[in-house]
Amino acid sequence: MNFLAHFVLATKLNKSPDFLAGSILPDIAKRAGFATPNFLITEFQSRNSELFSGIRFHLAADRFFHNSDLFKEGMAFWKLGLEEAKTGLSKTFFLHHLLFEMWLDKILMVQNPDAAIKMYETLNLLNIDELDRFSNAFYSDSEGKIKRIYQGFLERKFILAYPSNASFTEISEGVFCHVTRQVPKQGLYAQILEKVIEMENHQDYFLKLWKDFNLIFFKNQDQ
Repeated sequence: MNFLAHFVLATKLNKSPDFLAGSILPDIAKRAGFATPNFLITEFQSRNSELFSGIRFHLAADRFFHNSDLFKEGMAFWKLGLEEAKTGLSKTFFLHHLLFEMWLDKILMVQNPDAAIKMYETLNLLNIDELDRFSNAFYSDSEGKIKRIYQGFLERKFILAYPSNASFTEISEGVFCHVTRQVPKQGLYAQILEKVIEMENHQDYFLKLWKDFNLIFFKNQDQ
């Protein structure tokens, strides 16, 4: 899942800003060049239990999501029309993966236009120095890279641009090419934009799958 989906899922637990920040922190850390271990060291609960618990929630949600019908269906839908032969790119599995996860955030904003604004407002409540101390201890981030990436994420607020199909296409193409270090291929922007418009016909279907995913995920967590 991407940032907004993780945040929306985490808010259902009515947790603190620290917990909600932790629920997106592994993706922030990844942008800063730090991996989050799947098996967390419990001693860090004493450093900031809410940030730590949010990270743990993020990892559990990702594991469940990537084995869900929601993810499998999303990948299948996004692959149609964006096959490797048409894009002329490598790492197209990542392209489909990225596009679906970003698009899920986009349709969650269609369902709730204030969701992303609420996310940014809540994440701004986190004590940034506490985040820096935690990142130094947990990720060995002595240079404050995660803190800077987090602040930049809050300043740019790029998710607010997702409702625009053109902006969504530009951002997703840019992220894909940056992460995979590929030069944008001629026609890729047009292909993504065409697919985004076509996927508007399937928003209700995927919002239903998202609702089903929520029910199954939280039922699983209660067991």
